[in-house]
Amino acid sequence: MKKFLIFILPLIYACATPHGNKNIVASNPEENSFLYMIFGISRDTIDNTTQITLKSKKEIVGFVKSTNESYVSKNFLQFLFVDKSNKVISTQILDHPLFYRAETLNESEQLVTRMVELDNAEFVLRVNKTDDIYKLIIKENIENKSPKNIYETSHEFWSNPDVKN
Repeated sequence: MKKFLIFILPLIYACATPHGNKNIVASNPEENSFLYMIFGISRDTIDNTTQITLKSKKEIVGFVKSTNESYVSKNFLQFLFVDKSNKVISTQILDHPLFYRAETLNESEQLVTRMVELDNAEFVLRVNKTDDIYKLIIKENIENKSPKNIYETSHEFWSNPDVKN
């Protein structure tokens, strides 16, 4: 049971904590809102591809504060918020939800750190809603591989909080 708790608690924390957040804040404080989105991510081991699906999206009054956290993971997702001219106006980075660093006990009762690859997981994305954002592009960055676009939204996704991609 202890091994299970050592494994599962950090997994829940890692999936819910964004890193490297650089958001744009709307200019009028009375109109501030952000999108709270829950995504599912899975790996097709036969095609060696990653699929992302939007599970839920809600617009919430308020705004997400930007943070300047350092980033060290070799496997991560990069979120690019793009304007109408295809210029990146904001980015966020999140540890890759399918690559989990777990601490377990070995046969000698010593803690060891291992990388565990998952087949599927969920993650949360929070972003301030502004008229400047036209679409979202998600890039997958995996150690020793070229970055790959794995998800892209449309403008309707940002202008209407009820639209799902």
